[in-house]
Amino acid sequence: IQALAPIGLALQGAFMLGVQGDFRLVPWTIVGAIGLMGIACWLQLLPRPPLTLGAIAILVGGFVLFAHTGGTRSFFMPWYLVLVAVYPVVIPEPYRRLLPVAAAGAFALLIPFTDPPAPPELVPTRVFIILLIGYLTLNLADRSSKAEEDAARRLRYEQAVAEATRLLNEGDRQHAIQDALNALRDGTDSRSVFVERNKETPEGISTTVIFESNRPDVERPGEEFWTDVPWSTMPMARSHLEAGRPFAFKAKDLEGSERQKYEESGIKSEIDLPIFIGGHWYGLIGISDDLVERDWGQDDIALLRAAASAIGAFIEREEQRRRLEELAQSRAERVQLEQAIAASARILLMSDDERAIDGTLEALGTVMRAQKVFVDENFVGDDGRLHAKVTHEYIKPEYVSLVDEEIWFDEETGTIQHYEFCYDDSPEIRDLLASGKDAIVYPGEVPNAHDLGYGQGEKAELNIPIFSSGRWVGSAVFQDYVEARDWEPDEKRLLHTVAAMIGAFWERNKSRQLLEDLLKSKDEFVASVSHELRTPLTAVVGLAQELRHNGFAFGEDEARELIGLIADQSVDVANIVEDLLVAARAETGALTVIPGEVDLRSEAKAIVAAKTILPANGRSVLIEGEAPAAWADPTRVRQILRNLLTNAVRYGGDSVRIKLSSTQETSSISVHDTGDPIPQDAHDRIFKPYQRAHSIPSQPASVGLGLSVSLQLAELMNGSLTYDHTAGESIFTLTLPTARSLSAV
Repeated sequence: IQALAPIGLALQGAFMLGVQGDFRLVPWTIVGAIGLMGIACWLQLLPRPPLTLGAIAILVGGFVLFAHTGGTRSFFMPWYLVLVAVYPVVIPEPYRRLLPVAAAGAFALLIPFTDPPAPPELVPTRVFIILLIGYLTLNLADRSSKAEEDAARRLRYEQAVAEATRLLNEGDRQHAIQDALNALRDGTDSRSVFVERNKETPEGISTTVIFESNRPDVERPGEEFWTDVPWSTMPMARSHLEAGRPFAFKAKDLEGSERQKYEESGIKSEIDLPIFIGGHWYGLIGISDDLVERDWGQDDIALLRAAASAIGAFIEREEQRRRLEELAQSRAERVQLEQAIAASARILLMSDDERAIDGTLEALGTVMRAQKVFVDENFVGDDGRLHAKVTHEYIKPEYVSLVDEEIWFDEETGTIQHYEFCYDDSPEIRDLLASGKDAIVYPGEVPNAHDLGYGQGEKAELNIPIFSSGRWVGSAVFQDYVEARDWEPDEKRLLHTVAAMIGAFWERNKSRQLLEDLLKSKDEFVASVSHELRTPLTAVVGLAQELRHNGFAFGEDEARELIGLIADQSVDVANIVEDLLVAARAETGALTVIPGEVDLRSEAKAIVAAKTILPANGRSVLIEGEAPAAWADPTRVRQILRNLLTNAVRYGGDSVRIKLSSTQETSSISVHDTGDPIPQDAHDRIFKPYQRAHSIPSQPASVGLGLSVSLQLAELMNGSLTYDHTAGESIFTLTLPTARSLSAV
């Protein structure tokens, strides 16, 4: 019907204008045409314009033609422009712009067939009137159509923004932003609506899409395409948004990396509006289209700004609510942690058993977000490097099946095994802990995590150093298997308190053990001294009394032998007393030496020649090697050698020998024996007072001062005393400076 409208228009226009030559009708014709054009435009501005407008145009044209042939054309002459005014409004694009020319041309062609023919001089004028009225009507129709579209679009935008705001204020908090974006997408008839958030990175500020709403038929790039996109690659957008201005663009108008980014994503046009929270540029809300190049008016931008403000306000409220919830949760957790620490303090204070640490870890583990808590102790391995061994642990019951234990029972060996690791593999962690600082590890970011013992699903780990007597002795470790989180400063401070409590517990237990050992060693010392003194004194007293009462019965040689035995036993007593005096002077700082040149070989020969210290098998002690004169106190050197030989004869094997050696600046004398080696853990202990490494049932216990006194004397003479076991021999080596090295100085 709409396509036939121009034909009816051409017929009626030709007959009406071609036949009549009466110019008195022209004003009425113009008035009628203007009126009908107004009616036609008004009809088109209605929300639902009549669909029968084209049919009405044809009916009017046909009725006018009928009236003309019936002789009543004068009555209808003012209405000949009805269809001229109506057809541009009825005919759709893209045909309507061609119809005025087509109608005027049809009118010119039909002029010769009118009856009577129109005057030739009026034909151009009337053709021009046809064209003019057609184009004027067309322009008015276009304007009214655009006004209608703009009004309808603004109405949709207003409704979309109002609905989005309502959802943000009244809807489900978890889905409010997503629902609001869906409303904006539908209201703006867009392909995609999204929210991006800025993020500070070492390379600068970047942006990431955190919410988006797409039509089902939209093919978006992968999630990583709009993740951590540096703003440095989009300078134009950043300059607008950071200054608080919207950025509307067509992808083809961009340049460089910005154009490439949007072309790769398939976006043709987009508008971005900044989101500010607390005066800080938080991110943006964007509306994009991958089908058309859309233009955005100022009214549209104003409405979308309102949407951006509403989303910003919602995010700010949610951030504040989240912070308040986290604060409340943090305070609740802190109260629980403080209560657990108080319980741990009671456990550690009321018990001397190492199992108290297990109770402490359980008390902490039940209230903390960490799923696994353990304590490790430092030790120096056989390789001379610093190691750590897990000695206590607690795993939350619901994670026991998911987490490997660091302490387990080995059924094959029937022993408890402890997980060990070397700190040299993690020097950064070692240095932090040794300096008293905590260390947080995110295993997912550690390149060799599996080699370091991770790989069970740990997300984060907090290491707190444990100090005892001012020395780093271990660590308390808290592992989170749920999230790669950080620990709050207050939480770490409380955990440092726990570590300090464990360190104090270890120190108290160590002091208690030392006290018990000291008391025990004192008792053993008294018994040993009593025995050591009683044995030679008994011989001295007995032999002296025998000589006193029955001396006349002994011959000269027998009497001399008895006197020699008395002298030897008296020397033993004097040596024991001397060691006791040296130990006492060392404790008070009154121990002194008088250095001079000492021939170590001569001193060794003198002690061996005295025959007071000989192996049980009666074999002699060999002296090997040479050494230059040492600079030391001869009396103290003899005391040290006597103690070393006494230990070798008492605890060594069948063979005892003395070996001398030297370097450019030192002279050394070593006592070798083939006895059992001293255990590794006793190497340092044997040089402490009242300590013994061996216990032989067939022999009385020694006083336990010989090595301690010998070490103190050696150091007082700028020397050293060391122990080693090599090639089946126990070797004690006294090293002293040479006399020539000191004279050179």
